[in-house]
Amino acid sequence: MKNKIIKTFILCLAILFTFNCASFAIEENNVEKKKLTRKEKKIAKEKKKYARYTIPTTEMIPEELEPDKLTIEGSVAKSLELNLADCLELALTYNPLIKAQYSQAQATKTLKGQALSNYSPKINLGAGISRLKPNLSSSGFNMDVDPLTQYTVGEISVSQLIYDFGITQNLYHVRKLEYEAALNNIENTVNDVIYQVKNAYYMLVTAIEQERVMEDTVDQFEQTYEQAHAFYQVGMKPKIDVTIAATNLADAKANLIQAKNAVDIATATLNNVMGLPFIAKYSIEENLPYEELDVDINKLVEIANENRPALKNSVLGVKQAEQAWKLSKKSYFPTLSFQGAFGGAGNNNRDLGEFWNLGGYFQFNAINPFLVKNQIDEKRHLFEKQQYISDASVNDIYFEIQKTWANLIDAKDRVPVALLSMKMSKENYELASGRYKVGESDAIELKDAQIQYQNSRLMYFTTLYEYNREKANLEKAVGQTLKSTPVGIEEIKLKN
Repeated sequence: MKNKIIKTFILCLAILFTFNCASFAIEENNVEKKKLTRKEKKIAKEKKKYARYTIPTTEMIPEELEPDKLTIEGSVAKSLELNLADCLELALTYNPLIKAQYSQAQATKTLKGQALSNYSPKINLGAGISRLKPNLSSSGFNMDVDPLTQYTVGEISVSQLIYDFGITQNLYHVRKLEYEAALNNIENTVNDVIYQVKNAYYMLVTAIEQERVMEDTVDQFEQTYEQAHAFYQVGMKPKIDVTIAATNLADAKANLIQAKNAVDIATATLNNVMGLPFIAKYSIEENLPYEELDVDINKLVEIANENRPALKNSVLGVKQAEQAWKLSKKSYFPTLSFQGAFGGAGNNNRDLGEFWNLGGYFQFNAINPFLVKNQIDEKRHLFEKQQYISDASVNDIYFEIQKTWANLIDAKDRVPVALLSMKMSKENYELASGRYKVGESDAIELKDAQIQYQNSRLMYFTTLYEYNREKANLEKAVGQTLKSTPVGIEEIKLKN
């Protein structure tokens, strides 16, 4: 009976131990799950916070687009139609470089307030407590003094700058010029983005036109192959005509693949410069404009002098360097200020007492004449350097205007030549195609006519793109959109 009781007791202890171990394991598991849940929540919160800096997996349509730009196809699909004005509007709204310059300008604006803060009163509040033991042995008294506690219940002091001989005024002027330069940087960034959007837009239109040319070329070579194969079957043409036609067709299909890829790259380029690389698919107006400018080089220089941000910054750079030079000359000057303080203090040996002071002060900074002289010389040389840099900037901008204007005139003169070449090569192709159909020419003659027509079309669209690109580049060079007159294809004439 006694052994049975002992066995039962041991069994109960084992069961209890097993239950405690299981409970401990379950509790540990729950703790680990809670830790993991908290960590997952923290990671999820951090991902959500910085989600804008990850590449999205879905396309988007900007909310700012007008409703009439969305075309409903059937009852489900939507297609987005954009023209150049729409792309420019989107770029000015979404391009992050423009937003960054706005933020930089606002940050620079605060520097003006920081400079003026020298004229605002400065208030100090303080309280403290300390424990000290005086040492009287050096004064001839050989006695032991108990430590004491000193405390300052409260102290308030006010200081006000009265005059600093123009140091704050010069500093404020420097900050003001920096802010004006930051505003000009916004304009400069906007001009760059506008040029990039126009260039990318015209490049996309050109790529679409070149894809259409390649599609037409594939159709032409398919017809040629079918004709050559039919002539070969009836014995009118040799086998080599079929081989040449098949080779030409394969080359044309390869060129078409490259043209489609060029369209995709041009679309991605336009999306990126608009600041919308994840925008949904859209269609654009597929006509390259031809608009003539009614200006000359002298008029362009006048426009640039008034509107080009880089020219404005050249002047501001010189003014900033001059103000920095003037500011360095005032390192010797003192400051006149008013100061006052009031508070209460005491220790454990005496009661709390009040104290105050009031007065005006001339304060000289620690002056190292040799150092200050060299600092002044440094600012003077930097001022001279900035003058030369601004001179170089003016020269570069004028050269840019001259070069872009010459390129524009060159492209303008080549447009009618390319148009005439396209018309003549089309006529030549139609004649060669007609002759081949009636068996009066061979495959080589027809191929030469087809390739010539294809190349002339590509050259025409390329020349038209170069004209529009240089026109946009010229507008960037002068810092302003230039008035132009649209000209129809039938109105384009060769230059005598």
